[in-house]
Amino acid sequence: LNFDDWIRRMAIDTYPLVVCGSASGHLYLADLQGGEELDSLMHVHPAQANPERFDCEEALDTLYGHMDGGGVIALAIKDDLIASAGRDGGVHICSIAGDEEAVYKGSRGGTSRQTKLTLERQGKIRGLEEEENNKVLITSLAFDEAGILWMGGYDGILRAYDSEEQDESHQPLMLRQKRPM
Repeated sequence: LNFDDWIRRMAIDTYPLVVCGSASGHLYLADLQGGEELDSLMHVHPAQANPERFDCEEALDTLYGHMDGGGVIALAIKDDLIASAGRDGGVHICSIAGDEEAVYKGSRGGTSRQTKLTLERQGKIRGLEEEENNKVLITSLAFDEAGILWMGGYDGILRAYDSEEQDESHQPLMLRQKRPM
């Protein structure tokens, strides 16, 4: 696999699928066995922090020094759910979706169906957007076996959200929760 961007983070918990977070703030979905990029979402996170929107320069300098590469800070995947954190504070949730498409096969005009995997934005976790009027810089993400999304923050707080719970429109309920579990 060859991307036109510096890969900062990757999650391979759904091998042979891999999700990569780049220095430009993009997310890439790829098939490691087939060696192909399947889809990408551009600018999920900013490449660099914008102090006017979220001042985290001191935290980033402490974490990475003056040679910070930018982009995605943390990345986790469980089944078809992806969580990513960047220099904009909070956590973005994306999902892997599959659409069947017809594929031409053979000289006799035959076709078959195959599933094309794509990345879809689901939204940001609201409870991290404004916690006591401050955005939270998430520095690590991990899903456990029960589907709990664990988040480590630069503020030293460990937070948990249930990724399995869904609302009536089958969206992760954690996107609308105002507080962690």
